[in-house]
This record gives sequence, C-alpha cells and structure tokens, in this order.
Amino acid sequence: MLWTPPIGAIGLTYSTGWANVRATIGHTLAGESSHYTQAFIVIDAERVMEAGHCGARVADRRDYVGRYVLYGWLPDLSAHQREEVARAALSLDGVGYSLLDYLIFLRRRMRPERPAPPYGLLPVQLVSETYRRAGINLLDLLDSGEAVVTLSALGEAFMSRREWEMHAPAGRYS
Repeated sequence: MLWTPPIGAIGLTYSTGWANVRATIGHTLAGESSHYTQAFIVIDAERVMEAGHCGARVADRRDYVGRYVLYGWLPDLSAHQREEVARAALSLDGVGYSLLDYLIFLRRRMRPERPAPPYGLLPVQLVSETYRRAGINLLDLLDSGEAVVTLSALGEAFMSRREWEMHAPAGRYS
C-alpha cells in the first residue's frame, strides 16, 4: 500500500537530465548549495503542483513514486488551511522560470530590502508563494537566517524543527 502525503505537503527531490543541468547551474548562480533541485506541493492524493521552466503544472503524484522525495508538512494546519494551500498552488499553474530568475533570486538573497519583481517562480519560490497566498509565512517557520526561503533551508527544517513532520519513502512501494 502506498503512503499518501497530506494535502499541502511539500516534496523536495532532484531533477534529472537537462532539467538537472539547468537547475544545478541556476543554484550555483544563486549561491545555494542543495541536494534538492525540484520542489512540489501536494494538492490531493493523486496530484501535485510542480515547478517547471515551461510553467508550473499539475502532475501525477505517481511520477514521484520510486524516486527519492523528502516530504515535509505542518501537522497543525487545519483542513481549511490545507485546502487553501492546494487552491493557492493551483492558482500558480503556468508560471515558469528561466536562468535569469536564479540571478533575480540571488539578488533577493543578497539585498532583501530591495525586492526584485518576480518574473518567474523557481521551485522554492513556487512553494513559498503558494504558502504566502494561503496566509502562511514559511520564512517564520524556518529560522534559517536567510532573507528568502531556500530548498536547503526547507530540507533542514523538515529534519530538525518541531513544527514540521517529515517522511522520506524508503522503497519502490512507499
């Protein structure tokens, strides 16, 4: 039986192929070293909203079965808040990103007092913006010292902060 993450859970994983090369270059340009290059939001038992350079899109959660995914979620969220997260994720359908967005992300990390306009949403920004639209400030829950939410800060929070629950499926049928 497959484990089912709760609605609103965040999945951190890695890209493959050309997408991984682009993400690695982008993360290097943005000054973020992370094992994770992709993030998504669980919108229901079968679907996730994943970031992509051609645009955020709804994908089948089964696409991630058998891959290493670190799931994290806030167990204290109400059912209504989880639905708001899912609704917010769906509202970002189609918003893509480019390598230029990694440079804009770097600028935000280095000079948070001068925000740059978002042209696209990197995977971590998709997660952050989704939660922001649902009325939840992820930065307050990370305590990472960063001016912006990062993939590595999310992964660290999943593993070390009490506010978060974490699950890393261990096998092909997890």
